[in-house]
Amino acid sequence: GGGADADAAAVKAAAVPHTPIDLAHELSARGVAERLTFAVPAFVYFAKNNLVFLGLKLMDPVSFQLLGNMKILTTALLFRVIMRRPLTDLKWISLLLLAVGLAYTQLKDDARLSVAPSGLVVMLLIATLSGLGGVSTEYLMKANPRRRSESLHLQNAWLYFYGMLFNLLAIVLDDWDSVVANGFFHGYSAVTVVVLFNNSFSGLAVSAIMKYSNNLVKLFTFATSLLLTTSLSVLFFGYRLTPQFVLGAVVVFVSLYLYNRRGA
Repeated sequence: GGGADADAAAVKAAAVPHTPIDLAHELSARGVAERLTFAVPAFVYFAKNNLVFLGLKLMDPVSFQLLGNMKILTTALLFRVIMRRPLTDLKWISLLLLAVGLAYTQLKDDARLSVAPSGLVVMLLIATLSGLGGVSTEYLMKANPRRRSESLHLQNAWLYFYGMLFNLLAIVLDDWDSVVANGFFHGYSAVTVVVLFNNSFSGLAVSAIMKYSNNLVKLFTFATSLLLTTSLSVLFFGYRLTPQFVLGAVVVFVSLYLYNRRGA
């Protein structure tokens, strides 16, 4: 089967045994230049994360969630262009259904989409940067046999090293006076620490999906995790399922079936 076999081949090609770190290569001019490339997705993620705060200021949370699903289509387009992986018509249909179904699960009975043109531009930028960050990271992880055989943790270390540099620069430029006056960890609590660890482990899981599978699989994983979270909320917190959520969930599972259908 075309698409499914191609995905399986990509996973097998990426999942080669890790080799020890070649320190001579790491310290060579070529090695340093290779590592500098990780600054690109790090900056993209940095820009996207800061735009998220702007987006939340420009619209209500429901509109933000609904428009956020545009990242499914932007990721697919960038995956096709950057990774040069052709997608069948059935795969495009499944991705479109995924975006529609996921958006429908987030609809409320009284939901109204009201977004200014500036907010729409910001959300389009966020969706584009979200897709670009993920696909460029996947590309760097699989750019050549050396990259494919490298430790995932080494690649993550370089990615987050540059991410920390960009964020430290932002702190120095925008919040330095506050840090000096109140301390770097001002406002932190036990909940903050739990959230940090949760996001860290989540980031490791996402990077593993990108290295050993691809960004399109990551999209479906994200969607099913949201459905699972909502289902657990029904069991433990008495959350009531809406007709929109049930219908949207059905569409998501149909899209998942179509994407993985033999010959897709």
